[in-house]
Amino acid sequence: MRLLTVLTDDHTFGSFLVGAALCAFGSTIAISLAQRAYEAKQCARSGWLSLASLYAGAMIWATYFIVTLGVRPEMGLTLNPLSTIGSAAVAIVGTALGLGVTIRSRSLGPAFIGATLLGLSIPAMHHTSLIGHQVGGLMIWHKGQLLLSIALPILFWFLAIMALRTWRKTRIPSILCAILAILSSHAALVSALEVVPLAGATAPDEVVRLATTMAVAMVALLLVATGIACYLIDERLAQRFNRRLFNPAFRDALTGLPNRYALMAHLSEAFASDRWFKLLLVDLDHFKLVNSNHGKRVGDAVLIEVANRLRHLAGSDALVFRVGGDEMAMLVFGKRDNALQMGDDVVIALRSPYAIKGQVLTLGCNVGHCASDNARTPDELMQLADAALRDSKRRGSNQVSRYTKGLIEALADRTQRELDLKTALDERQFVLAYQPLVDIHTRSPIGNEALIRWNHPQHGPISPAEFIPLAEETGMILPIGKWVLEEACRAAAGWPIHQHVAVNVSALQFRSPMFMTHVAQALADSGLPAARLEVELTETAIVSDEKQLAHVLKDLRALGVKISMDDFGTGYSSLSHLRDLPLDRVKIDRSFVAAASSDRNSMAVLRAVTQLGRDMGIATLGEGVETEEQFHILKELGCDAVQGYLTGRPEVPKTWRADVAA
Repeated sequence: MRLLTVLTDDHTFGSFLVGAALCAFGSTIAISLAQRAYEAKQCARSGWLSLASLYAGAMIWATYFIVTLGVRPEMGLTLNPLSTIGSAAVAIVGTALGLGVTIRSRSLGPAFIGATLLGLSIPAMHHTSLIGHQVGGLMIWHKGQLLLSIALPILFWFLAIMALRTWRKTRIPSILCAILAILSSHAALVSALEVVPLAGATAPDEVVRLATTMAVAMVALLLVATGIACYLIDERLAQRFNRRLFNPAFRDALTGLPNRYALMAHLSEAFASDRWFKLLLVDLDHFKLVNSNHGKRVGDAVLIEVANRLRHLAGSDALVFRVGGDEMAMLVFGKRDNALQMGDDVVIALRSPYAIKGQVLTLGCNVGHCASDNARTPDELMQLADAALRDSKRRGSNQVSRYTKGLIEALADRTQRELDLKTALDERQFVLAYQPLVDIHTRSPIGNEALIRWNHPQHGPISPAEFIPLAEETGMILPIGKWVLEEACRAAAGWPIHQHVAVNVSALQFRSPMFMTHVAQALADSGLPAARLEVELTETAIVSDEKQLAHVLKDLRALGVKISMDDFGTGYSSLSHLRDLPLDRVKIDRSFVAAASSDRNSMAVLRAVTQLGRDMGIATLGEGVETEEQFHILKELGCDAVQGYLTGRPEVPKTWRADVAA
């Protein structure tokens, strides 16, 4: 009510409408400039921030003075040039401080501090301008409206800032909040000041009033012109960017997807906007085989279908790119939970069969993804996502890996360990230790198991449990396994003729077409009779490809090599393995031996396996024997042999130690 009285009695209403119109237009441009500053890279941000601050401060100042100049002449208001200029400086500096704090930090606290500085700049400008004003009456301030003039702009500026951060595709909410911040503060300040006319007050000098009006009008026109120019520049930049994305140089000719250049441009824009997103790199598995086996036309058709599936999956919250031959990328926006799920959805979508030119093909893929808050630049994000993709490939087909802190270092460490493995083989850092296999009745050795050891020059002894899995993953197990066969056969050739050597063989070696050649060559070079070599297989090798394994074991048996199953009773143990595979020995896992004296179930397993061995003519050996009690339990059950610390620890032959000392 007080505001309406002031506007009707003390002001010309037209001036308030003109001021409001200038505020609406200026707020639109100011918010656009602020958004450009908010989205710009560090080098360009200061320029956009300075322009936004200058324009917004000048617009707030001009709005105030247009309304102020609407005070009726009988109120006797006279403007002072110095305080008028000073108030403009206060508005611009206050706006610059508020926008600077807000734009340079993305958290909630700085947003509130920035809103407070922006809100306080308006009443500060008002009071600065009043220092030199002359009013033909007594000025009375109403505290309630004065407090509103401070609280309302702070509230609306805070809402404007949050709207600017939240809604990137529209500026309307932020612009409306900015208009309300400025006009509410002006209105509250106008209603907070009451002027009681005094008798004998002189009217202001009309010449001075007219000159001031002309100056403010020129500033307002300059603001409008500058605003239009800034808007056109902003739109031209946006149009140029959009044209660039649709340029053939930024689009893949085969799939129609944006290419790597477009991806990097989008990444730059996304980082500038400070909007959370996730980058997914997708690599098709064994795509080269499609081209080589079915032709390039089929391969191209597969890529087009992959692109279509990813487009359909992306919907409105993601963008799809083709960044290489069989490598795609996705930028996923929206909610974090949806983005995290996208990697699994990609795997499911791409592994479904492809009906291409009358043929049905099946492909796998790998996905590596990284969130924008893990990186600071597009190049860094690409590097981290690529590290996640490599980790995914390491774990097999149709795997999804997420970048986590330390992944690159872990991959670098893994790469170094792979090089160390190769170096260890080339420089003969591996040695074989031998643990006795003892006849349970005579306690005399019937052979030895060859156990590989690695003494790293810098890191010292490295457990086989650490390097054997890495050797299997990288394929290094094949040359390492070949060396173990050769070294074990050479050493066993010098033992008593009744002793054999047992060598562990991995599933990867059994699948290698060169395995039988390696065995035959090791026997031939060492002169060791085939019957004195015992190959130990694990149940992992059986499960991986039992049919192929059966053929390999048949060939080994034909060669005269003996075969044993290691760690029986764990993993995928099956009685059918004892029935179908040509086994000479079964080694009972140490876990049953250790628990037999206290666990009746473990005792039952020992009893059953030894009885089956006797009935089927397969020798049995108990592993991990460490006490006399365990030894006697196995002996009473009818086990044929034992292995463990009780009967002998693994030792490197003295001849090797002498060679090293020399």
